[in-house]
Amino acid sequence: MFTEDVVRETLEKVIEEALFDAGVKRSAVQAVCLGLSGVNHQKDQEKILGWLRSTFPSHVKLYIQNDAVAALASGTMGKLHGCVFIAGTGSISYGFTEDGREARAAGAGPVLGDWGSINGALSFMVKVSHRCYELSLDALLWHLIGLQQIALIQCGGYGIAARALIAVMRAHDGRGPQTVLSSCILQSLGLSSPDELIGWTYADPSWARIAALVPVVVSQCERMVIKLRQDLT
Repeated sequence: MFTEDVVRETLEKVIEEALFDAGVKRSAVQAVCLGLSGVNHQKDQEKILGWLRSTFPSHVKLYIQNDAVAALASGTMGKLHGCVFIAGTGSISYGFTEDGREARAAGAGPVLGDWGSINGALSFMVKVSHRCYELSLDALLWHLIGLQQIALIQCGGYGIAARALIAVMRAHDGRGPQTVLSSCILQSLGLSSPDELIGWTYADPSWARIAALVPVVVSQCERMVIKLRQDLT
């Protein structure tokens, strides 16, 4: 696993090499824009910006974006309008409307269900073009309970928790139905947004740490089963 110090040292080296190749001194830099994988939340941006501010003079404009945004800009001559779909080791979809609105799907890494595939990238187009499907409340209840019962039977603690985290991420970016697991998992971890789950997960993706979320998942499942029974009687 890469530590923050390793990432910082690597970026410093890349910047130095870029300045050297361009024959430009650091004092001549007017703006810096970094497109980085793993930048998924404002907290991620602030962390990198804090380092850059200590590296460049105060007048330098600083911009931090996910690397998918850089990929999009490279194909549109710098204009952020359109969609980019990337399917390789991982997969991500990112798009901007002409008036500046943006949407993304996936890009959350392998633990959170981002395994990378052409089929996955094509399915993400549904989100970016705002054609997300809807489920009725009853269908959603049965969907959630069914998935969790299968997980309880077929896999251990890590598998149960990982499936729950994947469901939260899919609900967040539109690839899956909304789930009550989102609020209870975020609350248990002290997070405010599903985007923050990415940083939490990869800060320490150990099996035991993720499996510790099982009581939260099971508790929510039990509540839903009780509610369903009450609704049916």
